[in-house]
Amino acid sequence: MNLAIQNLGINDPFTNENIVDKGNGKSNATNLIHIRNQQRNGRKSVTTVQGLGKTFDLKKMVRALKKVILYIL
Repeated sequence: MNLAIQNLGINDPFTNENIVDKGNGKSNATNLIHIRNQQRNGRKSVTTVQGLGKTFDLKKMVRALKKVILYIL
């Protein structure tokens, strides 16, 4: 009996395979930025950001996001 499991490959559920660079036809998925919010206790949560480049000033970005998030919540 041959039981082949097909879903063990590397898969990123947040990539959009429809994004294609017009110049060379390659996928542009490495340029995506993922913002995830994970619920902790009650109203507390942890926000993780993935995919930012090294050129961004993270301290400035955190300050700006804190101001924006205060008005959203």
